[in-house]
Amino acid sequence: MEQAVERLAIPFTFLFKRDGDAWTALACEVDIAACGGTQDEARTALKDALELYVIDMFERGQRHQISRPTPLDALREFALDPAPEQPITREDHTMLVFVHEVRRPPTVDFIPALLSQLDYVTSVASLH
Repeated sequence: MEQAVERLAIPFTFLFKRDGDAWTALACEVDIAACGGTQDEARTALKDALELYVIDMFERGQRHQISRPTPLDALREFALDPAPEQPITREDHTMLVFVHEVRRPPTVDFIPALLSQLDYVTSVASLH
C-alpha cells in the first residue's frame, strides 16, 4: 500500500546583513533570524531554524498559521540600525514540505527561487 504524500511549497525571503565579524539572516515571512560567522553559516542556521519551526507547527496542527510576517518597523531596524557595513542582500527560497502521514513528521527541502532585479530593487528600496 502506497503512502499518501502531500507536498506543500512555502516561499521565504531571506535578508542578510554583516555587522562586524558576524552575519545575520532574517526570514521575513515568519520573523525568524539566525547568525553565523559567514553568510553561508547564517543561511544554514536560518534554514535549520525554519525547518524546526515548520515541523513544530505541523505537529501542533497549526500548518495554516505558519506565516507571521516580520513587522515593518523590525524590517527597518534590521536594515538601518546599526547601518550595515555592506549592502543588505536578499535571496528567495522555497521550502518544500513533504507530509507522508499524520503519525510521521514532515520532511523538508529548500530550493532557491528566481529573483528578478526589479523585485530586488523595489523591496530593498522600500525598507529605507
